Amino acid sequence: MKPVSILKSKNGYIFNSTSNGNIFLGSLVTDYQTNTIFGFFTFCPLPCSKPDRIWANYVTKSTDDGKTWSTPVNISGEIGTLQFDGGPSLGVQKLYEPHVGRLVVCGHIEPLEIDGVFCIHSDDHGSSWKMMKEPVLGIPYNASKKDGDYLPDEATVVELPNGNLVNARNQYHFHCHCRITLISEDGGESFPTELVFINDDLVDEACSAGFGLFDNTTLLFTNPNSTTERVQLTLKWSKDWGRSWSNGSVIWPYDTGYSAIALPRVETSAPSPGRVYVIYERSNGQSTSINMAAVDLYGRLESL
Repeated sequence: MKPVSILKSKNGYIFNSTSNGNIFLGSLVTDYQTNTIFGFFTFCPLPCSKPDRIWANYVTKSTDDGKTWSTPVNISGEIGTLQFDGGPSLGVQKLYEPHVGRLVVCGHIEPLEIDGVFCIHSDDHGSSWKMMKEPVLGIPYNASKKDGDYLPDEATVVELPNGNLVNARNQYHFHCHCRITLISEDGGESFPTELVFINDDLVDEACSAGFGLFDNTTLLFTNPNSTTERVQLTLKWSKDWGRSWSNGSVIWPYDTGYSAIALPRVETSAPSPGRVYVIYERSNGQSTSINMAAVDLYGRLESL
């Protein structure tokens, strides 16, 4: 397999696969102790669907706020050769015990027959990475799924003061057309069944969503607010650690898709500014674009 090349251009491209390869979903996580951003992606030779294709999982890093990036390093020997699709979202650096300082990135793998929520982590500031001990697997495992089966999929992670919290796409609408929340008490090594919750008030068509923690007190969530279509991107919030959610505020009422929430670093001793950023896909019926909205949680919404 040929190496992945890096593009440094005014257009902002970072990666470019070779003519015989393809790059898939990724994730970012920041180590605030070393001021380093890590970017993850997965690569395969084309055609990716052939049984003899071996996936390669890569990480790259930036120490200048994303202006330049290091040569990607293949970490498949550390986390495995299955297609690990981080997020698509942001990871976290743990502020609380256990494993203070740990970098945690959650996502899913493919093919869907063996899919579920998978998290990787680093305890040495990104020098090495490990796969979690007990991934959350779909049921029935290693078999084709149908509507109503259990399969938590694309996942976004935040850290609560008492542990990690993961909000996952409910791929085949287990129990409802809504989201699944999983909680880890061991730094992302496992998500016990007794700590898995169904979020009936987070309706979802089965789409990747944004998830974040504001002021160490309020969870924020964005997704298309529909059980049947990817429309009406909505920001919702929870004051009880995700057990119940507000009706929310609409950011974009028309066709939409994936989204992510960018928040200031939540420090235990300092309040966060009121503004957060939502990056999202949207369409006006004629063209599709990536947009960003600046949301002042104290009352204002501004499209950028």
